[in-house]
Amino acid sequence: MHHFQNVPPICAPADWTPRIDQLLSDIWYLLAPGQRSSFQITDIKEKRGGLRLYWYLQADVTNELGDKIDALIDQASDELQLQRP
Repeated sequence: MHHFQNVPPICAPADWTPRIDQLLSDIWYLLAPGQRSSFQITDIKEKRGGLRLYWYLQADVTNELGDKIDALIDQASDELQLQRP
């Protein structure tokens, strides 16, 4: 289960929940402890068959960290798309 507070409702197929929880945990462990409280997820949804997770980090975020977070989201979306008939 993920560690973030105030995660918005997930508007995606119910069978995606375990993978989304894993994604949120992966992001949690990628962030430095001081960044975790300022990381905000603004939306999680299915759109055109893929996962969309929109986020915002109030603390300084490097391009490298942003790219890593986006890569985790893209990987999860790709995996979930492969599961759909």
